[in-house]
Amino acid sequence: MRGKEGIINFLVIVALLGYIISSVLLFKEAFELKGQKNPETSPVLMYLASALTGLVGGIVAAAFGVKTDNDGVDTMNTGGSSATAGKIKMQRVGEFAMGANEEKLKEKLGTLYAWAYILVGIASIVVWAMLNADASQSITTNATTFIGMMLAIVSAFFKD
Repeated sequence: MRGKEGIINFLVIVALLGYIISSVLLFKEAFELKGQKNPETSPVLMYLASALTGLVGGIVAAAFGVKTDNDGVDTMNTGGSSATAGKIKMQRVGEFAMGANEEKLKEKLGTLYAWAYILVGIASIVVWAMLNADASQSITTNATTFIGMMLAIVSAFFKD
């Protein structure tokens, strides 16, 4: 198929933008529904945000959990440059996200996916804390899932 790589690159970017936009819309909706007795959230938005959160979160989790073989040395435990280990991890995020062959593009997209997930995760925690019981189940789930992943990544950093 001609143009397959371009289509894949386009879909990778659309998925990331969809994740960010649907998350922002979820936050906006939560504030608009705050204090209502029977708030009706948009099921389409919730399903879309949940699916894209699963995609982006899964990609980031797999990338940070992957141990690559770098001359027989695990990059999570390498005594070498942390910048090199970080670069390899971000390339892995990009590899999970897309099929492009260019390492720089994979690294950049991997970094964007990771930062987007981190920023939306932190925003979910803040919105959840601000709205408390008025926060939607999607926001609560995003926040608690992000906390769990963050704990696992930080814990792995301090191991060995």
